Formats: sequence, C-alpha cells, structure tokens
Amino acid sequence: MFFARIRADNGKLNGIEIQRLKNKLGTRQLPTAELLLDGMDAFRMSEIGKGVSRMSSMLNITRIHNSLNAISFMRRSINFARDFATKRKAFGKFIIDHDLHCHTLGNMEVECRASLLTLFYVAKLLGKMENNEATKDDLEMLRFITPLLKIYTAKQSIAVTSEGLEAIGGQGYIEDTGIPNLLRDSQVLSIWEGTTNILSLDALRSIKKSQGESLKLFFQSIFKTCEQANKYDSLRQKSVLLVDLSKKVIKFVQENENELVTGAREFSFGLYRLFTASLILERCMKANLKDTDMFLLEKWFNQDMIPVITNSEKNFFKSEISKLNRKFFMNGHPSLKI
Repeated sequence: MFFARIRADNGKLNGIEIQRLKNKLGTRQLPTAELLLDGMDAFRMSEIGKGVSRMSSMLNITRIHNSLNAISFMRRSINFARDFATKRKAFGKFIIDHDLHCHTLGNMEVECRASLLTLFYVAKLLGKMENNEATKDDLEMLRFITPLLKIYTAKQSIAVTSEGLEAIGGQGYIEDTGIPNLLRDSQVLSIWEGTTNILSLDALRSIKKSQGESLKLFFQSIFKTCEQANKYDSLRQKSVLLVDLSKKVIKFVQENENELVTGAREFSFGLYRLFTASLILERCMKANLKDTDMFLLEKWFNQDMIPVITNSEKNFFKSEISKLNRKFFMNGHPSLKI
C-alpha cells in the first residue's frame, strides 16, 4: 500500500496521466477516470505483500459509508413517494387512501427502517474501535457484520429506489424531476467495495479464518437478545422463532459445508435478516415502545428468513443441479456444447 500526492510541489500532476473519463450509468457528479501512473513519487505504507491487510480497516469504513448511502437513497425515495401519495389522486381519492399503495410503501419502509438499526449497530462498533474501547469480540463482530450490511443494503437500495420511482408514475421516469438519478446512482452500490458474490464469499472466509469464532459470536449475540426478549409476553413468540431459525442455520453449516460456496449469497442474506431481527427485538424492549415498532417486527419476519436452507431443501445447491443451471442459462450460446 502506498501514499501518493496528486500534485507535486511545483503544482503539476505527480506522474499521473489521465487516459480518459468514463461514461458511467450514474454517479456522474463523481468523475471516474482511467489513469496511467508513470514516474509517480509515492511512500510505501506497508510491508510488501501486506497492503490488503493494512487496508482492511479502511474497507470497513468505506463499506459502512456505502451502506449509509444505500439507506439514504431508500429514505429519499420513500420521502418522495409518500409526499406524492398525498397529492396525486386516482379513482376519486388520493393514492395514500388506497390500501394497496399503502401496503407497497410500507414494504419499502420496512427495508429502510430495519437497515438503519443495523447500520447504527455497526457504526457503534466502529466508534469503539476508533476510540480504542473495542474488545476482541467487538472487532470480530465488526469484521463479520460489515460485509453483510453492505451486501444487503446495496441490493435493497436498488429495489426500493426502483419501487419509489414507480410509485410516482410517469413523472418518476422524467429526468427533470431528478428522481431517475436516485436509481442510477444506487445501482453502483452493489458494485463498489466488493460485489454481492465477492462479499458473500468474504463472509465464508471470515468464518474459516476465525475457525468458526466469528459465527459463534454472531449467534451468541442473537441468543443473548432473545433471552432478554423472552421476558416480554409480546415478544416471546418471535424470540422463540428467531432462536429456532438460528439453530437451523448452525446445523446447516455443520452438515452442509459443501453447499455453502454455491449458496453463499443466500447464506449472507439470511445471516443479515436474522441479526437485524434481533436488533428489532431489542428495539421493541425499549421503554418508549411504539405500535409501529411491533409492526416493523411483524413485517420483518414476514419473509424468508433463512433462504439458504429453503434453497438447499429444493436441492438447488447440489453439484448436478449446478451443471443443469449452467446449461439452463447458457442455452443458445455458441460456447455451449451439448
């Protein structure tokens, strides 16, 4: 890893030659260029071959920022959609008064509000690390959960901003409104700082590198929250369900290690949903509980919480199915030999 200044002391570019600016789908306000580095003065900041490990703490920060942007895009899209719903009329009344539209906006709100809880949890761990207050377990949890947060929020940002654009109808598709920018800009969030598949594999590497300790700490945190939630009559059912789902995932990891690579994406999504569920439970134990908090809990559980097991039970991760899958999506391609 190297540190280099953009410009030399004489004000000229420090061995940087701009080859071309890239014509991107979105984030056009942030120029991206192909650079040729020739004769650049730089300072080596790490041992040779240790650059990536030195960058790991910075990757945590950039992935958290990526998630922050994703949730911000979701919130902005929802704000546009809900305000428009109070002004646009259809079938003789404002669309906010149509139950179907409210259900759609409610599903968007679930993703945004739930992800915000997880973001704050990870930001807390980052703050403890930066102030030298983090325990070894805190650091392991930060390392493990940050990629999960980035994976999930990036994908949901694309879905929610697309839904928000649709909720505004034809005007949402018009460039003058600025709304299409949200969809274009959100698309890059699943690419920046590691794509979904790469970070899903990174989660598996983290488990293997820690000899399972990271996954152990992860579920210990969930079980601890559920133990507290069991004291509340209104939360006991969901708490018991969350423990049951978590134990199923633990058993799956122990018995189906050969399926984890193919199912890495579903595995990561499931881990995120389980952990976020525990944070929503924790929120529902606060003294200033609102009915909307309990509603968030209900709606969050109204999805496939453990998709890796759902897909595994349908044999989608078996090697013979993978071969069939390849044949399926490559059908008609000249490289496919039948």
